[in-house]
Amino acid sequence: MGAAEKYIGNYDFDVKLVMPFADAMTSSITNLCNINVIKKPLEFRPEGTSATADVAIALSVMSDSSLSSMAIIFKKEVFLKIVGKMLGEIFSDYSNELHDAAKELINIAFNAAKKKMVEKKIGGVRSNPEVWFGSNMQLSYLSRARTVILPFDTDLGPFCIEFTTQETTVSDRI
Repeated sequence: MGAAEKYIGNYDFDVKLVMPFADAMTSSITNLCNINVIKKPLEFRPEGTSATADVAIALSVMSDSSLSSMAIIFKKEVFLKIVGKMLGEIFSDYSNELHDAAKELINIAFNAAKKKMVEKKIGGVRSNPEVWFGSNMQLSYLSRARTVILPFDTDLGPFCIEFTTQETTVSDRI
């Protein structure tokens, strides 16, 4: 049994949420940028480790019973190439325009995923996307659940989506 099957057995809501988003991200980047995007097998982040990123685009979704956080993680050169293809321009560094493009990319993918989530009767409230630009930023999640990594390969370089979902408790609510 692979990691995905184990994950489905233990965290059914996670897969129902993240797989529509992953499929939507794949088709969004493919269509917006006219490049090939290939999903690779799910992996688990080893406990006590964090991701390294130059660009992170994050959002959370809260349902009645769980809180899911996800981040799309890029190396700077891959992000600049993907967004450059998306906007039909060449970029050499970060800018306000790229900040807006990053939020638009996650919004397009999330709106496409939302249709499949509604079909599966998955609902919740989504946070506004957050975007961080930097160099070798360390990302970790304040979560009781393990972090799952969904890597992608593209014609312009790799990126990944990390996500974690935990059941909410009374102490999680404000």
